[in-house]
Formats: sequence, C-alpha cells, structure tokens
Amino acid sequence: MFDIVNDFQVLMDARRVLVQGFYKSYDPSRLWQENKDIAKSRRHILGEGRHFRSYLIPRQGEGLDLAMNVAKLSFLERGPGERKSWLEACKGLMKVTHPLLPPFEVLEGDNDALLFVMPYCEVPLSIDELKTSPITTRMESLKRLLTEQGLIMDDYWQLRRCRGHEFITDFSDLKRSSVDFNQTTCIKSGRLR
Repeated sequence: MFDIVNDFQVLMDARRVLVQGFYKSYDPSRLWQENKDIAKSRRHILGEGRHFRSYLIPRQGEGLDLAMNVAKLSFLERGPGERKSWLEACKGLMKVTHPLLPPFEVLEGDNDALLFVMPYCEVPLSIDELKTSPITTRMESLKRLLTEQGLIMDDYWQLRRCRGHEFITDFSDLKRSSVDFNQTTCIKSGRLR
C-alpha cells in the first residue's frame, strides 16, 4: 500500500536540497544579462510554448542549471489586468509548499520584460509514469492544496524530473480561482443557504 505521509516527507527532504541548489545559482543580474544575450541570439532555445520560450542557464558552482522562461509578446499583450492577476497567482503559489512545486522566481524588468526562473528539469515523465499511483496521488493532493489557496492550473500538468525529483514545469496558465474555497466547502456540506 502506498504511504502518502512517508512519501511526502521523503520528497520534501529531497526538495529542500534542490531549493538550496536553485538559490545558489539564482542571480537576478546574471539572468537579466542572459536575457540580453538571448536578444542578441547568443543562446539557443530549449523549448517554446504558447506563452514562454525556455532557455538553459548553466549552473554556477554547486548550484543547479536553471530554466529561464522568457515571456513571449502574446503573453505580455494579454492585458495589464490578466498579467497582474497571473503575477498575483504566482505570489500566492510561492506560499504553497508541495513536493511537485519547484522553487521559482518571477522577475519583472524594463519594457514589460518578464522572466519565470526555475530549476532546469531535463526528463519529462512518460504517459505511463503519469498514471502511477504515487504520481496521481501527489497530483490530487496538490490540486486540493491549490483549491484551498484559491488557485487553479487551467491546463494539463507538465511534469519533468530534476535530478530524479518530479516537478511541474509550466505555470503559464496559473490563475486565481473565482470561487471562494470556504463558500465551496459550505455548498458541498449543505451549510450554505
């Protein structure tokens, strides 16, 4: 039988090591310089989605390699209200601790530049791996936790491995829920009239 409590504790211990490695490499001034190098075509793109382009930033010293996700014009043009809402949702997510959530930082710069920085996760999970009991249990526990915090991921979850640890890697469709959790709880229990 799968022991979620023990699993959670073991994964949180492993996550702490990765958080330390992330912050050993995290240097905002270096990242902004890397962003300028990207604009000058000195960096090769790792991947591209609807909202961000991803670049590998090699680690410094004992830290981790970083994934620097640069917002595309289409994301930046969603409107100031949507952008502000996404940034607020990211701030809310930073307060949540869960094994599937990587350490990350969001940097806002001149001319609406926006960087989402997290550890580089090299290996995507296969469809079969995503269906295993430990992964589905962790995903369900995170969904509940996000709901309690008034957050939703309005897209399918992309999971990759960073040094053997699974993390969600795409937060471009993170949103604040329009439903109040306490009200939802009351409705489900029949206490709301």
